[in-house]
Amino acid sequence: MAALPDFAHQTSAQPAAGRTPVGAGAGGAPSAPPAPKREQILRGAREVFLASGYDGASMGEIARVAGVSKGTLYVYFTSKEDLFAALVTEECSRTAEACFELDPDAPTEAALRALASRYIEAMLEPAHIRTVRMVIGVAEKLPAIGRAYLEAGQEAGVLRLSGWLRAKMAQGDLAIADVEMAAWQFVLGCQGKLIMPMVFGDPSRPDEAATAQVVNHMVGSFLAAFAGPRLAPYAPAGSAAASADSPSR
Repeated sequence: MAALPDFAHQTSAQPAAGRTPVGAGAGGAPSAPPAPKREQILRGAREVFLASGYDGASMGEIARVAGVSKGTLYVYFTSKEDLFAALVTEECSRTAEACFELDPDAPTEAALRALASRYIEAMLEPAHIRTVRMVIGVAEKLPAIGRAYLEAGQEAGVLRLSGWLRAKMAQGDLAIADVEMAAWQFVLGCQGKLIMPMVFGDPSRPDEAATAQVVNHMVGSFLAAFAGPRLAPYAPAGSAAASADSPSR
């Protein structure tokens, strides 16, 4: 069975001094560090799901690999479903925090480009692709796992991005009638062309040129649709109509 992603090495980007990133609140606040024993169990569970898949994994084997008793394991997780959902949730949450740490004072176009690049790179990780496939495989039988993945991943990212977009609207950079829908448009647009083929079996990873094409298209079309008074009329960076040193972008 393919590996679950291990984002334990990732940390959210730190905001510049005096600046507070947008996105606090449900799905947006940084997660508290997990208890050492719980983290130990999750590491063991990741290893077992790697070797055996969801259906082949057992709580006894997870306890053995994690180096805890079955009694201790059940203190933290009531079932294999509960444990797998927790593993998916924590790793998706870490990815959302790393990708969607957005500074409301950063130039709008540059921030959107950086976000799109970070998000696409994270979604293209082979371990992430395999996790998506695993979640899809069990979601019909265990819909709570599918819901946990969606809430901790895309929905958390959309919530964070929506908060940042509202801050940019207040600054006059953007004018959006439906902020949440626009955030979904951006998030799904970034992953559609590149990530979906890999989820459904294409083994080839897109190259840098393909990623750059998607980033350029998504940011350009997004700002062309939603540029506010400070940015309108919008022209992509580098074009003759764009100001190379515009502070509002």
